[in-house]
Amino acid sequence: MAFLSESLTWAHRLAWAATKGATKHGATAGVLAQRRANVRTAAAQGVLGPGDPAPPPGVGDFYDYRGLASDGEVAHLDMGALGPAGFRLGWLLDPKRGPQFEIGLPFDALRRHAAVIGPAGSGKTAGLIVPWIVAALRGGHSVVALDVKGDLLDAIRGFAARSGPIGVPVGKWDYTDPAHSVRWPWLAELKSDDQIDAAVTAILGRESKQSSADPFFYRRDWQLLRGLLRLTTGTLMPGKVKPSLLGRALADRDYLVGAANAFPNAPGAADIMATLGRVDDADYAKVASGVATAVAKLDSPAIDAVCEPDPNRAFTFDMLLSKPTLLVVAAPLSGGLTARFLSTIFLNLLVRRMFAQFGKSATHTFLAIDEAPRIVDRFDFEEVLSVARSAGVSVVLAAQDVAQFKDENERSTILTNCATYVSLSGASPLSVKFLTERLGKHRVSALDLSHSTGGGLLGTHGGGHRIDMQDVLAEREIAHPPFGPHCAIAHIHGAELGITAKPLLVDMTI
Repeated sequence: MAFLSESLTWAHRLAWAATKGATKHGATAGVLAQRRANVRTAAAQGVLGPGDPAPPPGVGDFYDYRGLASDGEVAHLDMGALGPAGFRLGWLLDPKRGPQFEIGLPFDALRRHAAVIGPAGSGKTAGLIVPWIVAALRGGHSVVALDVKGDLLDAIRGFAARSGPIGVPVGKWDYTDPAHSVRWPWLAELKSDDQIDAAVTAILGRESKQSSADPFFYRRDWQLLRGLLRLTTGTLMPGKVKPSLLGRALADRDYLVGAANAFPNAPGAADIMATLGRVDDADYAKVASGVATAVAKLDSPAIDAVCEPDPNRAFTFDMLLSKPTLLVVAAPLSGGLTARFLSTIFLNLLVRRMFAQFGKSATHTFLAIDEAPRIVDRFDFEEVLSVARSAGVSVVLAAQDVAQFKDENERSTILTNCATYVSLSGASPLSVKFLTERLGKHRVSALDLSHSTGGGLLGTHGGGHRIDMQDVLAEREIAHPPFGPHCAIAHIHGAELGITAKPLLVDMTI
């Protein structure tokens, strides 16, 4: 099948072989030299690292990285020990000695979810998301990744070409390029009320996130769309309904209400009659406008094309759940609501399927969700992060700023449920504040000068020593590490795995 023919294996062996030696002996040496130069430049500005004593009073400004983990505390995270299935974080940086060795995370750490926070251009995708996707596949897991820029699959292929073949089935569900897309007839997946509700949530959003809307109108739209999906997929067009037909069926009052009257016991008929049955022709368009506007976003020949059954390009959830598979889902930033609807329909239905099986899948599945705040109103991150790990699902979410999660309580729940948190250079003040509070405070020694007026005209001077409670890392140390553009602070909740609670300073440059 076409879906299976495009795998990250033989097609990239030659490219990998050609670049392996150069990467190992040439590019790496150059990158390390630049990193050492960055550290020397930073040291000239004044830097304290793990194990350093308190600075003398009056020495001026300095970066305080005494709260970092030392290389000895993370030796077991050396990528050489973790092997090719380790989830690379980058080169561990000692603030004074420079790069030490490449470190990463074991599967058991990343399976407890991760958040990667940093502004555009800070290296989220190239430095972490792509290497983690490849590591997951090499580790025998499946990956579903949202592609918001249109180049994610090429980036994965490029990384695989440099680091070695993977050999897994690869596909892309892409309504912007139906000629090269796999086919997934999601409407045929809607068999249960739970699946119907998941699709309705993706299209209309979660009620709790529609704060500006009157609950009556939202609930009416919910009931109407639920009835439309039930009636069309279960009775009127079973196995044949296309996304474009939803809006067309809704626009024809006589057809839709007539069908509900003709099949009063059919799933969805009661919902249709409750919302539209007593509405006259003059008010019909107004009552149906909310749902009509939403489903109109799905009325496209390209969307119909990627949602049609095709045995030569077929994608099924069983492919993901039975063996390691990569599926990239197009969710372009330029696609607006259409991209958000379709990508969230996929995620919602996949999660519902995995929850129904609850850990019985042959593979663990990672969801790599870039620009995660875009879909927070349609995808219940709180629920998924709380229970998905037991169902064989892990989430790696990326965002430019934690402030994009508008609801403070939801933001806290989402990010706290991510055992791994990575903050990239240039993080916003609110993002820095979140990490500062996550790291907490520690005891540090400080020196000061004391002065006595007795014992002579000028008095006597002596040294004073005290213990202060300070933030483990301060705002400047997190937001603007002076070691190059692709530095990051990583923090992992993994005491049961022997992982230190101290933050790690890494350079993610590949």
